[in-house]
Amino acid sequence: MAPDVAFSNISDKNEFTKFTKFLSYKAVQVIVESRKGVKIEPCSKPSSNDSDWFNLQIPDSPEVNQATKNALPSDSVLETIRSQLHVEISVQTEDGDEMVLELWTVELDETQYDTSLKAMNTVYFRMGILLKSLITITRITPAYHLSRKQRTDSFTIFYRVYSGSPKIKALGENMKKIQAGLLKTPLGEKQRAKGKGAQTIETNRFK
Repeated sequence: MAPDVAFSNISDKNEFTKFTKFLSYKAVQVIVESRKGVKIEPCSKPSSNDSDWFNLQIPDSPEVNQATKNALPSDSVLETIRSQLHVEISVQTEDGDEMVLELWTVELDETQYDTSLKAMNTVYFRMGILLKSLITITRITPAYHLSRKQRTDSFTIFYRVYSGSPKIKALGENMKKIQAGLLKTPLGEKQRAKGKGAQTIETNRFK
């Protein structure tokens, strides 16, 4: 199987696919963890291991990993990210009323690119920066402050991971869209030499 035109060989494409997969897994973990209403306790390690992707110690919840795996099959990672991966955050009261608060989207945007970006280790490094930004951004939005109150007030916050078309209507007409981060990549559409791609993470939420 020939590599996409953006890659010089199959090895680079496989590396990029693997990095994209774990970036998506870790992004979902970061978003869900931030909605548990628990403050993070940063700590350093003298050396990292294979589970510390992007040089970040992001705890893995088996439940969240399984939800991500269901929405992001290992044999179609790039195709799924092209069609968008979403994390929906909703709140439910004790009376059973439910409302969607946010919709986070991980997407491969092929309208933006970096033709000079060839080294996969550079892509990996920039993915780490994107995740660090996401950790910060998820904790400055209104939903984070609301999540901090869910242990004292009569409501609980839930999440749902899915791929495909976003269910924007659940947010209502007055939603606000913010680009949380963008990472330009060398990936182009299959069989198209000039098209490249950028991985973006966006959030849609109430104003």
